[in-house]
Amino acid sequence: MRQNLRVSLGAVVLALATLAAVIFALINFDQRSRFEVVYDGVAWLDTDHGIQASRVSPNSPATRAGIRAGDVLLTINSAPVTRAAEVARRLDRAGLWTQVRYKLSRGGEEFETPLLTAPAEKPLATENYLRFVGLLYLFIGLFIFIRRWNAPRAVHFYVFCLVSFVLWSFHFSGKLDTFDWEVYWSEIAARLLAPALLLHFALVFPGRSETTIRTSSKLLAVYSLPLVLLLIHVSTALNALGFVPWLGAYLLLRKIEFSYLALCFLAAGLVFYRGYREAPSGVLRQQLKWLTGGTLSGSLPVSLLYIVPLVSGVALRPWMQLSVLSLVLIPLCFGYAVIRYRLMDVDIIFKRGLAYTAATAGVAAVYFALVALIAEIFHTPTNGPAGGMIAIVMAAFLFQPFRAWIQARLDRFFYRDRLDYRRTLIEFGRTLTNEVRFDPMLGSVMDRVSQTLLVDRLAIFVESALQPGQMRIARSMGVRLSESLDLSFLEPARPEFARGALFFESPRAARDVSDSVRRTIEQLDLNYFVPCRIREHTVAVLGLGKTVDGDFLSSDDVELVETIAGYVAVALDNAQLYSSLEQKALEIARLKDFSENIVESLNVGVLSVDLEGIVESWNTRMEQLFGVARQESVGRQLSSLLPEELAREIAARGDQEQITGIYKQRLHHQGKSLTLNVSITPLVSKSNQRIGRLLLFDDVTQRERMEHRPSAALR
Repeated sequence: MRQNLRVSLGAVVLALATLAAVIFALINFDQRSRFEVVYDGVAWLDTDHGIQASRVSPNSPATRAGIRAGDVLLTINSAPVTRAAEVARRLDRAGLWTQVRYKLSRGGEEFETPLLTAPAEKPLATENYLRFVGLLYLFIGLFIFIRRWNAPRAVHFYVFCLVSFVLWSFHFSGKLDTFDWEVYWSEIAARLLAPALLLHFALVFPGRSETTIRTSSKLLAVYSLPLVLLLIHVSTALNALGFVPWLGAYLLLRKIEFSYLALCFLAAGLVFYRGYREAPSGVLRQQLKWLTGGTLSGSLPVSLLYIVPLVSGVALRPWMQLSVLSLVLIPLCFGYAVIRYRLMDVDIIFKRGLAYTAATAGVAAVYFALVALIAEIFHTPTNGPAGGMIAIVMAAFLFQPFRAWIQARLDRFFYRDRLDYRRTLIEFGRTLTNEVRFDPMLGSVMDRVSQTLLVDRLAIFVESALQPGQMRIARSMGVRLSESLDLSFLEPARPEFARGALFFESPRAARDVSDSVRRTIEQLDLNYFVPCRIREHTVAVLGLGKTVDGDFLSSDDVELVETIAGYVAVALDNAQLYSSLEQKALEIARLKDFSENIVESLNVGVLSVDLEGIVESWNTRMEQLFGVARQESVGRQLSSLLPEELAREIAARGDQEQITGIYKQRLHHQGKSLTLNVSITPLVSKSNQRIGRLLLFDDVTQRERMEHRPSAALR
């Protein structure tokens, strides 16, 4: 309860601070655009010799008045001037385009010169570009905070974005009213706080495990210097603690603050680079690579081409101000990689918004064209309800097809080759159900998904046959398996599977799981677990990691995987059914082979016939007795295969329901004499219905001869 209250209170405070910052930025932009500062073109400094001109701008009113650097100002309009700060107030009271008289001293000689005041030049192009950079910081921070406010470092990053928005959007106008002073101090505070927040973020990203004492010492070192500088700045303005409010102190503090800003940004880039070199996983390395590149490429040009000359006292050239263009790289790169979460739906929102905007514009054009056409056809203005209604209805019917057409063209433009892969994947999913072999089907699924989504870590989990309700890995790609896995979090009855995919941003973000499950998630390194469901039952789970660039999947990617998962579920069900039927067929074949082996092992002839007297089986011993091969006998009438007298005896007993026999049937067949005992048994089905006869032929010719030999010897 207390935690929720603190989070809610923090959200309200950040919302109010954001609203206030945006309102202040708008008012400051308007005031900066309207207000003109009365300017003479000289930077006056309080020195031991008096108020001295430290720098005279070229093509300024002072240059035209003949004022040079080193001149000492004595009076303005015959009124003595004792402090450099008084010059701006005197000029402001005089107003624009007013002639004032300066009394100066140069080389010990005093002289007067008239000066025509003019408005100070405003670097509006540079300031507006910096405002754009500030807005970019704010939008990226808001997007990440709204979408992933509970992610580690999300609030920290948003505060940094908000402070950066204030830093680059607030500009002191020189009006010197209460609001202008609020803007001034807000800009000073942001200039000191933004570098500290960035360096702090670099030191703790992506969640380094350190002792509390070491972390506290780092924070003290990071934030103590800006606090000291802010205290000195306030003391100088208030003429407190021995600090004197003069222009030289202001310029010195400005140089120190900009130096501090450059050093902190460069230090943060180096910290990110060290983390990049030490990062163990490819995903983290990709994120730190973008953070390093964005911080260094954004801050180095400004530091070398603007801040270093400013601190060194070198006159700033106009082209040096172009170095601020690199500042936009910092929020852009951060927006791509920060907090281990890609701005994954920005491109989707942009494309869909563009599609709807274009469709709306197109339909509006069609509407007005229809209105004009109706007026032309019926030669009457369409201010009546009928013509307008017809045009509205027709435009409404055209909107959806027109939007779909534009969306398809945008997808083709943005996705290019990947769009073909996506379409191929959908077509593959529709034909996937034709594959009934388990392993080839899983392999083709993983290959297609990997190629389409550029994912290099996949796994397919299916229900274990030995432990129903538990999952096992059926196939994997790019997943290192070094120990036993606890896959209890993938139980088919999990409620999340009924609502969609199960997502883990990181093992640390997994809630309400055991330590063994957390280790399993860390070992698998998979972020998405998409159920493959059929008939409200989860038959498998498709696990996917991030893309090869270290990015999370977009919402479109997840929807595509969920669609494919449905086809995979049907294919798995078919494969399992086919496997079951195949096992039954193999079992039947095995039983048939076993039965035939038994029959073949007997030293008697065995055959079976149906009710019509058609031979259905004929063993090897029958081939030896009657000289007819199995292939020739099966499917023929029994009477055509046996000697005529034997066939008649068997046919005479065909209607009997009990076991009957023929004892010592003597016959001559194919040049040899045979004595056979024949047993005839009815064949019945499981339902006790008669389906044929089974006949056993026992050759007793040798036995009969042995019986006759003792009789002949006695005679």
